[in-house]
Amino acid sequence: MGRQLFGGNYLIERKGMFWGLIETRPFMRCLQQYADCLHDIEKVKECVAVMEELIALNPNDNQGVREQLLLYLIELNEDKKFRKYVDQYKEDGMAFALFTRALFAFKTEGESDNANALLKNTLKQNKFVAPLILSSNLITSIPATHGYGDRDEATVFVHFAKDVWVYTNGALEWLMKMSGKK
Repeated sequence: MGRQLFGGNYLIERKGMFWGLIETRPFMRCLQQYADCLHDIEKVKECVAVMEELIALNPNDNQGVREQLLLYLIELNEDKKFRKYVDQYKEDGMAFALFTRALFAFKTEGESDNANALLKNTLKQNKFVAPLILSSNLITSIPATHGYGDRDEATVFVHFAKDVWVYTNGALEWLMKMSGKK
């Protein structure tokens, strides 16, 4: 129904400013939930396509879609797209962006000076992330809100990111070493 309402000329004339239009927000929220469902059923490529559509409709990304998108691009080995979105949102200084950039550097460069420096600075931004990633405890619920550098921010990030860290060869050992947990 949303694509019928907001497609065609409506989309052409308003693409890039969808979040600013109150009437399109429910559609945008539905697309984001749809993307989450696609990821949950392991249709990661399809999930990424929906997230990229959301960013095209709202380049300011008021929904924070880029946070999960960057993780899923690492998961899919989509390095070129990862770099594109990192460049687009280079000012982002929250845990999601910083830890994801550090993980990408590790995955593409190994334990390079760059990757180590990124992670070292990132660990200072949020001290709660490394212990949560390294913990065997599952995160069963995430807070509705979070702040810069707080435990809730770490919980939200780790909820979405832990599997990508676990499945990135050597990443947990690197995180242990760099965080002094080894």
